[in-house]
Amino acid sequence: MQKPSIAFHKIAIFLNRMARLDSYKNVLNAINTIYRNPQKGLSVVEGESISITAYEEGVLSIKLSNGLGKTLRKYDLSYKLTFLFKDGKIRINSPDFEAKTNGFL
Repeated sequence: MQKPSIAFHKIAIFLNRMARLDSYKNVLNAINTIYRNPQKGLSVVEGESISITAYEEGVLSIKLSNGLGKTLRKYDLSYKLTFLFKDGKIRINSPDFEAKTNGFL
C-alpha cells in the first residue's frame, strides 16, 4: 500500500545581525513554552540545531462512508521538526509527518 505524500520545502529565515546562539536560545525558549513536555522528544546540538519529535494519539478524525453506513476513523500523528542555526539565519527543514490508523469509533 502506497503512503500518501505531501511536498514541503525548507524555509530560511534571515535575521538582521542576530547571532547564532541568540536565535538558538530564542527558539529553544519558544519550544519549552509551547510544548507540555518538550524534553521527551527534544534533541539538541548546542548552538547548532534543535529537533523536536512529537506524537499525539487520535488527533486526526476522518469520516468515511462506504455504502453500509458512516464510520469515523481516528489516526495517530507523529512528526519531526528540525531547526538549523547560523549567524543571521535559521533554516527550518521540511517536517516529517506520519499518520497511522488506530481503529474505528
